[in-house]
Amino acid sequence: MEMSPKWSIIVVSICFIIIACNTTVNSFDTDLKERTCNGDTYPRGNGGGELQFECTVNRLMRYLLNFTPRNDSRWYYTVDSCYDSAESTAYGYGECTPTLSQQDCFNCMMHAHDDLFKVCTHSVGAQVRLGDCKMRYEKYDFAH
Repeated sequence: MEMSPKWSIIVVSICFIIIACNTTVNSFDTDLKERTCNGDTYPRGNGGGELQFECTVNRLMRYLLNFTPRNDSRWYYTVDSCYDSAESTAYGYGECTPTLSQQDCFNCMMHAHDDLFKVCTHSVGAQVRLGDCKMRYEKYDFAH
């Protein structure tokens, strides 16, 4: 059975619509522009102070991801240790281009978070700058 040209055009059009609807286009720039990793690292989950710092950094990342999009696209935060140890305090900063919506800022920060831990695995400090957002954390207070 042969399909008429009219039906062929309809089928092809429907396929293009389905593909277009399922394609996500970011309205923000997530290209990695710059990265810096602190040369000091911590072993993952060894049960000592390094585990404490890892826990603290994870908590800090949750705060940065949740609060940066809600606070004029900028957020500086200090997180005390998960285990009441001053040695495990972490400091962080997140920023989005002010023209991004809250949702786009959150999504860009998620990309920055993922890139941060891909390029600076177990570093006690790191920062990445994407086209429309940036994220940083350190073991020392870098804001003052």
